[in-house]
Amino acid sequence: MRKATLAVLAAASALCAADAQAQLRGDTGLTITLGRHTAQGGDIAYRDGFLLDVLAAARVRTMPRWSIIAAGGVSVVASNTTDVCVLRAEGRCAPFGNFGVINALAGASTSVGPFRARALAGPALYNGADDTSLGVQARVDFNAPVTRHVGLGAMMRATFLPSHGGARLFPWAVGGSITFR
Repeated sequence: MRKATLAVLAAASALCAADAQAQLRGDTGLTITLGRHTAQGGDIAYRDGFLLDVLAAARVRTMPRWSIIAAGGVSVVASNTTDVCVLRAEGRCAPFGNFGVINALAGASTSVGPFRARALAGPALYNGADDTSLGVQARVDFNAPVTRHVGLGAMMRATFLPSHGGARLFPWAVGGSITFR
């Protein structure tokens, strides 16, 4: 009787450990997101654009139900490449909402049903629309495994730039993601 009980406990423990490891795989890796980017505020022409975002994430510490994550990423936002001029009040052309973005984020990751949820925040450097500025970015990712090393999901992020081109700017983005673990 004792041997059977020990065997059942050992098997249950191994299954729990395997399940925990499978859940943790969604924390790290390379996430590529394609989506829509919009900039609100400021004096920018063509505020809506296409987003290509690449984020590399690593697990810093593992807890029983969640993990601490550190990540860094780069983004390109393309809103317009024409030579159309949207006039400002002072007679100059408003800059286009084309940006290059670099971020350094930290946060937490946990399982939510079959999904892995990740919430990150940190500084983001925006370059474009005739200025460069530093702001704060918050990002949420949801990811579900498709295979052992690939997951599909969604990303949402918002950034506050206190002074970009002399005005407050609130860029935000949503998109579909693929994660390689």
